[in-house]
Amino acid sequence: IALKAQFLDTSAYYAELGEHAQQYARFLTYAALEQRDGYATQDFRRALTALPAGGLTESAHGLVQALEASGEQREDYWQNRITRFWHNIWPKSTLVATPEIAGSLARLSIAARGKFPSALESVLAWMVPIDHPHFIVHLLQQSGLAERFPEHALRLLDTIIVDQPWPSSELVKCLEAIAQAQPSLEMDGRFRRLTEYARRHGA
Repeated sequence: IALKAQFLDTSAYYAELGEHAQQYARFLTYAALEQRDGYATQDFRRALTALPAGGLTESAHGLVQALEASGEQREDYWQNRITRFWHNIWPKSTLVATPEIAGSLARLSIAARGKFPSALESVLAWMVPIDHPHFIVHLLQQSGLAERFPEHALRLLDTIIVDQPWPSSELVKCLEAIAQAQPSLEMDGRFRRLTEYARRHGA
């Protein structure tokens, strides 16, 4: 509490923190998630809004780490902590959206497990194509979410994949799972585009 003003104002000096910048952005995120006494929602919203794209990237990493660390309580943690953070604290303007932020938010939506559809819907406005989507495709394939939520899995893949070279070999497995779970999606333009993309690149 004694350091509240200085703690929050530090976000405006993010570039000057050097090697400690990442730690600050993540600590700020954890503090906001924990609803610290003496701090109001708008306090954290102002601080997050002052962060540059690099700081928001680290904040998004912090959200992923917090959700993954909640173990079997992930769905509750998403519902009770991260949803509140996302809607009330995370900046509203998407002008600073980057592939790095999108990568973390894609990972965040997958980590939400049974809340994957609502998580993806929440972060979708910030999603842009990712330079190297292999890890996200791997996580999606391993999670089994393509079978459980084929429409949303297809939406995620279509959003993050454009025409990057060297597609993930697991993309085809994801598409097969989507088609098996909801055969009508094979006629979807997004599904056809991704299938052709994988075929053209020999995935």
